[in-house]
Amino acid sequence: MSQTTVIGIYQTSRQAEVAVDELVKAGFQAGEVSALHPDNQSSRDFANKKHTRAPRGTVEGESASAPLEGTLGLLNPAKGPIRGALSEALTEMGIPTDWPGVERVRSGDILLAVHCQTPEDSGKAVEVLQKTGAETIDSVQPGD
Repeated sequence: MSQTTVIGIYQTSRQAEVAVDELVKAGFQAGEVSALHPDNQSSRDFANKKHTRAPRGTVEGESASAPLEGTLGLLNPAKGPIRGALSEALTEMGIPTDWPGVERVRSGDILLAVHCQTPEDSGKAVEVLQKTGAETIDSVQPGD
């Protein structure tokens, strides 16, 4: 049994919230869903509100206070540059850092990831994301 991550891009946080509600109705646990917003605080707020899994990097470690992308070497010259949370968050969500939809998050959209254990769950997740208006729906397996 290999895990698959089903990914959808939403233009608004409200759309992503509706998608989480529909995923839960379809039998997924909220903890099987992660949402990545263009900034760390919004990702944390969303996770708290919807009880989803906040992507690591947006909530803990040095990158939790850093922007999603880039480095912050000037704020703490003694420690040197701090990498942004984006690559750590994507890796934790099971999404390759070079996945094409990542650009959409950089420009303001929300990435919703559903962690699926079976092909049936993957199909169900795709159906829910389609029904709730996700764009750029895709799925990836570890190592893709």
